[in-house]
Amino acid sequence: MVVGLLKRAVLEVSPEYWNALSESDENGNSTLSALPSELISVLVDARILVESNFDELAHARTQSLLARGRPDTFGLIVVPTMSCNMGCHYCFEDKPENDGGLPTRISEDLLNFAENRMTDPRLRTFHLRWFGGEPMLEIDRVLEITQKLKIMSASHGRRFRADMVTNGYGITRSCAEQMREAGLQAVQITFEGDQRKHDKIRRLSKAGSFDGIIASLKAAGDLLEFTARVHVAPYSVDTIPRLLRHLHSEGLHHVLKAIYFAPIFNYRQNDPRRNFQENSGLYLSSRAFATHEAELLADARQLGFTTLDPLDADYGVCTALRENTAVMNVDGTLSKCYLDAGDRNESYGNITGDIDNPQNLQKWRDADFSADPDCAACTFAPVCLGGCDKHARAASDKSMICTSLKYNYADVLQLYHG
Repeated sequence: MVVGLLKRAVLEVSPEYWNALSESDENGNSTLSALPSELISVLVDARILVESNFDELAHARTQSLLARGRPDTFGLIVVPTMSCNMGCHYCFEDKPENDGGLPTRISEDLLNFAENRMTDPRLRTFHLRWFGGEPMLEIDRVLEITQKLKIMSASHGRRFRADMVTNGYGITRSCAEQMREAGLQAVQITFEGDQRKHDKIRRLSKAGSFDGIIASLKAAGDLLEFTARVHVAPYSVDTIPRLLRHLHSEGLHHVLKAIYFAPIFNYRQNDPRRNFQENSGLYLSSRAFATHEAELLADARQLGFTTLDPLDADYGVCTALRENTAVMNVDGTLSKCYLDAGDRNESYGNITGDIDNPQNLQKWRDADFSADPDCAACTFAPVCLGGCDKHARAASDKSMICTSLKYNYADVLQLYHG
């Protein structure tokens, strides 16, 4: 197997051709002449073979800047409330008991903001994402705004895509039908391990939430596209195989569009001193997570779940680094990163168009993974692109930030492309 990260290309070659690619003769000269010209053309097109003076880092940086500046898609993440019906120990947000939800005035400002964006002739797609807090607590407002934005997009000839990040509790079939009718197509939910572990972490006031999430999947799985995020932590990793078998026994491997595994991070908006610091009892390093991830991906795929190919990575990195994205908080302020939801110290302006803290916008525009010597020298820079820039600015220790692919590529790529 030959992998080219610049174009996310994977090719299988014979042992003979592999030797010609990876070795040199006794004089130290290349043995590429042993390869058929057709194969060399394929390898060059995939940027697996490049000229000796080709600057791979500069190419990756250029591709990233182009993706970050694309004008054809606008992404708006809306926080309709910072309130939540659960209290996960690792949550980074500073949540109120009840913030009253999204006021009518700010909802109208949001629609005006979207209308202005849709008049841009370069725009092709408007992507709306509901975040929180817990957006299902404001489902009526969510449905109202989603419906209006769907109609507005159609009137401007724009493609419309809407999804939601939710804890997944309490989505009835009737609710899912309304969500779909309004234009909400996809939902991401989260599990913390098997039922016992999950219910210790994702609790309602007096009960766990596991059964309620399973009920949501069964009720709405044929109406909405569900993706499951499974958090991996030192205290939960050994319960995740039981979770996978439980989901499989319920037939949910046919319901979930995809399942993926993610570490949790030590981050708090109101306690920057602790951000991204190590705590081996609660958080996994990238290397430790990588070992578990490879095993869990193999387990999930064997059970029939669809998992996400790690090479299917966008050069745009994340929403925060893209020029045409914004997070709108419940008070109408705008920020760039979902980790800053509800944090006024990180807002750069508001939904009416005012920019009152330009430095909070400029720092994302200035982000450049290639300026970091470690990243610049890393083989995996074209797919990692420096990882989370917020993390990089908060802590120089990369043990918690490097892509897991750096440590498990041999096993993981074999799963997908072997």
